[in-house]
Amino acid sequence: SVPQWYHPDGGRLSDAENELLERAAALQARGDVEGAISLLERALQQNPASIKGTARLARLLETSNRWTRAIDAYTRLLELLDPEQAPAQRQVALAHRGECYRQAKCHPQALADYSAAVSLQPRTDGPERVPAEYLFALAGRAETLRMMGRPHDALDWFDAALAVHPSHAFAIRGKAAALNALGRFEDAASLWQRAVEIEPTSEFAQHGLRVDLALQRSVCGTFWTHFPRENRSHDFPRAIIICRVFRISRN
Repeated sequence: SVPQWYHPDGGRLSDAENELLERAAALQARGDVEGAISLLERALQQNPASIKGTARLARLLETSNRWTRAIDAYTRLLELLDPEQAPAQRQVALAHRGECYRQAKCHPQALADYSAAVSLQPRTDGPERVPAEYLFALAGRAETLRMMGRPHDALDWFDAALAVHPSHAFAIRGKAAALNALGRFEDAASLWQRAVEIEPTSEFAQHGLRVDLALQRSVCGTFWTHFPRENRSHDFPRAIIICRVFRISRN
């Protein structure tokens, strides 16, 4: 399904376009992603200015890991969204395009989109209600910095995300990984444990905790701080193998 923020135009869709969108949704529900994409593209051929159709296509391409095509679709969506009339919708599109750039390892573009999304946080009177995409962009920017081998910078942005949502599992895991990259294993261990408590079924959190504890117990803890940053920021399995080899070589 497509969240309501994807429909700021409020325009009436033609019966033909509605039918194609409904058929695409049905195909997607049955797992026929290619068929759904094809129907959405047909709908956009009939109405290239359809915000609803463009948004659905972008989201489907993103969730099916078609990063380059999703980036193109989100770019088109941003062209359709009026900056004055639809700032919240643009925030969503920018945050998700940033995620696609991050997944495609286009880190400078990801940072730019995440920063733009953060800058569009709506100001509200009364009880603060932070949009989900604002938090998504904060954590995404932090994770991008971590992946770029900049764990010190990443920590500031993970902390900003956690200041808004202290139980945000993605930010907790990312901060723990950044601390690991800096050799701060004990600080990281408490965060990994917290991540496991929040998401007990998360294999990534469980693996991170096991790796952190192994590093603390291993004589390779000191060696780890000299491991190339671009690798130790995200390549825990390889690091553990190297640590084991290092420990054997010391015996």
